[in-house]
Amino acid sequence: MKKRNFILAGALVIVLTGCSLPGSLPKEVEETVQDEARTDDSNSSATTEAQSQDSAQTEEQAAAQKSPIIFKEVTRYFSETYDGSYTEDKDGHSLKNKPLFEGRSEAIMLADQCADTYPALYKALKESASDFLQGAENDAKTTAQNAKTDLEDAIENDYFFSGPYTSSNTVSISRADDKVVSICDYGSSFEGGAHGMYGMSGTTYDVATGQVITLDQVLNLSEDELNTVLMTKLQDNADDTDQFWDLEDTLSHYKFNPDTASSDSDNFEYGYTWYLSNDGLHFYFGPYEIGPYSNGDKDVLIGYDELSGAINKDYFPDSSKGYIFAANLPTYSKEWDDDTTPLHLVYEKEDEDTVEEGYFYCKSLTLKDMDKSATADVYFDFNSNYNVLNPYYVRTADDREYIYVSILSFNDYTELLVFDITDGDVELVGQDSFHYVYVDSDTDLAGEIVLTDPDNMYFGQVSDILGTFTCYTKYQVGSDGMPKMVDNIYTIAWISDEIKLAKELTVPIIDNDGNEQSKETLPVGTGIKPIRTDNSQYVDCQLDDGRLIRLNYTKTDYPAQIEGQNVDDIFEGLTYAG
Repeated sequence: MKKRNFILAGALVIVLTGCSLPGSLPKEVEETVQDEARTDDSNSSATTEAQSQDSAQTEEQAAAQKSPIIFKEVTRYFSETYDGSYTEDKDGHSLKNKPLFEGRSEAIMLADQCADTYPALYKALKESASDFLQGAENDAKTTAQNAKTDLEDAIENDYFFSGPYTSSNTVSISRADDKVVSICDYGSSFEGGAHGMYGMSGTTYDVATGQVITLDQVLNLSEDELNTVLMTKLQDNADDTDQFWDLEDTLSHYKFNPDTASSDSDNFEYGYTWYLSNDGLHFYFGPYEIGPYSNGDKDVLIGYDELSGAINKDYFPDSSKGYIFAANLPTYSKEWDDDTTPLHLVYEKEDEDTVEEGYFYCKSLTLKDMDKSATADVYFDFNSNYNVLNPYYVRTADDREYIYVSILSFNDYTELLVFDITDGDVELVGQDSFHYVYVDSDTDLAGEIVLTDPDNMYFGQVSDILGTFTCYTKYQVGSDGMPKMVDNIYTIAWISDEIKLAKELTVPIIDNDGNEQSKETLPVGTGIKPIRTDNSQYVDCQLDDGRLIRLNYTKTDYPAQIEGQNVDDIFEGLTYAG
């Protein structure tokens, strides 16, 4: 099976696998790590009981790990325009509504329905996301004010203002299973000057406890031993001998638990930027960290089994399970493509003469790997200011490999293209249409579902049986690679929140499993909150007192009917979307 390395979190990184370890490292590092591993094994029987007590989980935590986790990506957009006293810039161009700042920020959270099964992780991600998004909003206002000051200074002193200023961060999940969730956050910004800046951060959480995992929990290496490993890998993959700063001295300032408050200019300390993926432990170095800006950024990989005993086995992934992560595939126009580039996407414009100014129509999308390719006929709007293409790398438990590409299409629908790349081939196996879904749409932290597990994928549909609503249910990768529905019960994601009875209605009162407990006649004005449906026979709703009712349908095509009555006659507050 051909192994593939993919770029995570949008970073333009080089995966430095180096030579196989042990054998490619200085002998003293290899021997030290192996000796420590043997010592750990010899002492294991004496510490087994204490370790089991320390790591014991409650019954609730164990049960939670059997329940799928639904992640969502929450996005905020920021835009600030000029509101000062000047009416024109130095070239006589109007300043009315001139953009000063454009920003986008993303954060990862759990869907609200996971709050009871993963309470600690749900709380930790929600608090982190809320703080981050609020900080992004504050930074947007500050940066916009700086841009305003710089613009007015440019007018007063007759020089060019290189705005608008921008800031963007993109998050992705590099690994998610019943042990850990590792999140990468790639950011870029421009605030004038010769070029912008970019970089990445990583945070890894314990699924059961919600605690942030520290590097010294994952590694069985000292800082010096780790730095020797990193230095060897970086130098082995260097383009030339002068590519990096003095690596030994530079890396000596990186610590597991740095004192970032120290004012000692000679002994300053940095924390390592790291994350876990399904292939190992990654270390990231951004521009200027270990070399000049022209070096770009570097991503160094230490495989889980690459150096015996180096990585704590508690953090090894389960190799018998599949996984999904966001694959930041390069994307090119057909007219600029060639057959020398590894796996990437190629769009074909509907009108070949269209000038690429950030927005145009496309009529096909191709997945290419050097001279191998497969093309899907699919229409979509290409927008350089909005991410309309979302590719995922999908690996099943039986080692099949796919690229799923979700494309934002028309009227809030998405087109899903499925390419089989097993054993280095590139084949389009099919495409399907789903509806764009925001989970928890009744909150200010609504978000798009993120795919992480080939056995627990969630895709959306739209229905008009109780006004218009969006809903989603669970799929898994089928034998042909296409998503296969495994649950015919949909969770309702968005619907009018003002639905009330316009007339009396007798309905079954049900329990959480849908079993009828009794019947009750609800009075006019009763408010309902639809929560789930099979999209063909019933919709379950929650009353204000928390009880559940079931609306049984005798007709689901428009106009939908309940017990022979049109829903438009039974309810008020229904919303229909064309």
